[in-house]
Amino acid sequence: MGAHRQLVARSTHDVWDDLPDITAPTLVIGGRHDGQSPPANSERMASRIPGARLVLCDGGHAFMFQDPAAWPAIVEFLDQR
Repeated sequence: MGAHRQLVARSTHDVWDDLPDITAPTLVIGGRHDGQSPPANSERMASRIPGARLVLCDGGHAFMFQDPAAWPAIVEFLDQR
């Protein structure tokens, strides 16, 4: 039920046109082998957000548990803020 509700909610969620308005430092991070959220999506998103940093990790949708470099990249980004 929860997964179904999540799919329904995101089916109409579209912030594409709002991405260039983001002014906060932004890290777009994803997995190189993610079948649910392909790297091309992360690349396009990062390209729309001014100054966004893109990091692609080794792994799939659960890259933060599959690539030991993921958490340090997140922590480093947050420590700079």
